[in-house]
Amino acid sequence: MLTNLSLMTLMLQNVFEGNIISPNIYPLIYEKKSDKKESSLRSLKFYREVEKDPKGYTNLPKEDKIWFLIGLVASCKDILDKAERDLLLKMVDLVDDQGEEPLVSKKINNIEATPSPTSRNKLVRFIDMPDSETMIDQCFICNELNFLIVFVDPRELSYHNIENIINLDSLFDVQDKFKITNLKKIPDYDIYTFDMLDKSNKLLPLDKYGFYVQPLNKDSRGGERFIFQSETLSKSLTSCIKKYIKDKDLITPKFRFVNYVFRYNKFKPNDRKFFSHYKLYCFAHPLAEKV
Repeated sequence: MLTNLSLMTLMLQNVFEGNIISPNIYPLIYEKKSDKKESSLRSLKFYREVEKDPKGYTNLPKEDKIWFLIGLVASCKDILDKAERDLLLKMVDLVDDQGEEPLVSKKINNIEATPSPTSRNKLVRFIDMPDSETMIDQCFICNELNFLIVFVDPRELSYHNIENIINLDSLFDVQDKFKITNLKKIPDYDIYTFDMLDKSNKLLPLDKYGFYVQPLNKDSRGGERFIFQSETLSKSLTSCIKKYIKDKDLITPKFRFVNYVFRYNKFKPNDRKFFSHYKLYCFAHPLAEKV
């Protein structure tokens, strides 16, 4: 009879050997092939073989092709060096050059989504879906916060959904504590800077969840970013500002609340520059509050 410890050991062995694609564990990319088919099909060595001879992929049965394709999800993660990532991107184009339709796809808000990148569906999105269990059964996977990782065609997006604004409200609490310190005015400008202490340690941990993607206008907006919304965080920060910034000259009487859409940007030394640009203010129509 298997004990809980032996069951856990067996599960971890299956995950690390590539026999299981856990919805909460990213599919692993392997350096070398082994006697395990599931991991060999996702090894860098096999991908290099297919780069030289595409028949290595085209001759695979459908089930094996799915294992091969799942490994390509790693191309959107910051876990590979440039040469390895370029290799996976070549695999994406090579697979589509064979003229095959996606082996697995699902319509999400009338947009075709696939569990791995294709030559068309190269834009990664993080989706909170009510039928995620069904999608996991179809080879879609989740990140640590149970958001499904899908790939879409950016040409199918429009103004209302072009940005992937992730709802992270459940991560915050109205009791979260923030404090403003070191408030300073930039000389000759009506611009102020300050430090914010996150006593609840909720903001910096968001950096580790792998939500970062390149913006669509990456030529002028260098680096990577992710955008999320949280009304709870907005309320906490609004209370913080009203508590710690007492000078009435610094806050207009029209101030209502902190925007509940937030953005994280991350840059590496060789990333493109983030060009200066203007942000436009948006004002709600007076009747909007009555609707």
